[in-house]
Amino acid sequence: MNGQHAEINTNPFPGLRPFTEFETHLFFGRERQVDTMIDTLEDGRFLAVIGTSGSGKSSLVNCGLVPALHRGLMAGAGNSWRVAKMRPGVDPIGNLAEALCRDRVLFEDFKQSGPPLHRIVETNLRMSKLGLVDVVEQARLDSNTNLVVVVDQFEELFRYSNLSGTGKHSRSDVNADAIAFVNLLLQAISQTDQPIYVVLTMRSDFLGDCAKFHGLPEAINASQFLVPRLTRDERRAAIVGPVQVAEAKIDPVLVTRLVNDASDNPDQLSVLQHALNRTWAYWQNRCAKAGSIGLEHYKAVGTIADALNDHAERAFSELETELDKGICERVFKALTDKATDSRGIRRPTRFDHLIAIADTTDTDLTRVLQVFRKPSRSFLMPPDGDVLEDKTVIDISHESLMRGWRRLKQWSEAEAHSAQLYQRVAVSAALYNKSEAALLRDPDLQLAVNWRDQPNPVEAWAQQYGGRYGETRAF
Repeated sequence: MNGQHAEINTNPFPGLRPFTEFETHLFFGRERQVDTMIDTLEDGRFLAVIGTSGSGKSSLVNCGLVPALHRGLMAGAGNSWRVAKMRPGVDPIGNLAEALCRDRVLFEDFKQSGPPLHRIVETNLRMSKLGLVDVVEQARLDSNTNLVVVVDQFEELFRYSNLSGTGKHSRSDVNADAIAFVNLLLQAISQTDQPIYVVLTMRSDFLGDCAKFHGLPEAINASQFLVPRLTRDERRAAIVGPVQVAEAKIDPVLVTRLVNDASDNPDQLSVLQHALNRTWAYWQNRCAKAGSIGLEHYKAVGTIADALNDHAERAFSELETELDKGICERVFKALTDKATDSRGIRRPTRFDHLIAIADTTDTDLTRVLQVFRKPSRSFLMPPDGDVLEDKTVIDISHESLMRGWRRLKQWSEAEAHSAQLYQRVAVSAALYNKSEAALLRDPDLQLAVNWRDQPNPVEAWAQQYGGRYGETRAF
């Protein structure tokens, strides 16, 4: 713990990433909401934490709900809790098995010859809808011990659709694994033999997609918590509290300015935390923690309006060659999606698919990604330290980067235009091959030729937008 606190004292603001459970003492401003969440979870053993991008859903669960459970705030359940935290990713059942098999979740110092424990657990999970209940029963926890399964970023069930196979992305359907995964959760909360609780976090704009699962809309309707925006006093606490914990001082003038600047921003919490992270770093490096953190330090990093853009631009400037800059552009275009969703959403993509889309090598791609994975930035996930393998899913750490980095906004808009043009040509090609359309004429022909001559149209790129690359090129 000493090492963790030493790192926290260096910068008590996490930036774009969520707070972790080890940073509970730095989490301020949400205390009044935890009681409501505990009551809702106790009533139905299920809690859906719903909110907009940047509302602090993950942090609220990590540093609000889970510590409250350990403190015994759910009176009827006691204070003995095991927490299995996961993200669905490309393999929700496999990831659930991994979460359950972490040491001191269901098993402690498990030793057995033969298949790995997580493979055994995954097999049991896949055997029936009661798979999760069966696994917990087999673990033989103490009678007063509860299990809470935290499914962070539940919307990945939609965002990662079909990702494990061809690399195509679609929000129109959900695969069989996603359906089986949801059934495991619903069956776990509908029985009373085992004390299993389920908490999920999800972006509110994916709420309608939950209707694709039988039983899930009813569970969410009965047990959802819509994360409210912070009040002025709560924003003030979120700013001043961590500074005081780190035994530093902040100018009241700066606090008021930060409270005001964050009030109307749609990415209220994420951009506030990022601006505070950059302001603290600037103050620490220039002033060696002498004096108060002041307005001049906040302005030096660009304020909430420009801190994120300036930080991302500094990262981009570290790419020394045109080759790396080109790879970077193709990577971020692949990781953002405005072509199939005009609001702009993240598009998580496997490492091996990114290699093909960017038309590069694993060495060159890793070098570029690492610039944006540094701990001081954490713009891309997985974080620095995780090994990148073919099946590793690369993702933007927070949607606010898509809105706050102006270069990325331009890239994503250009990508959407290119994708829309490709899809138009692909439809024309399909109709022509069925003798239902003629060949292209200007100006459509010239637009298509211009698209063809760009550096990005490779087959892996086209797979993101419906495929049919060969016949479209030929057409």
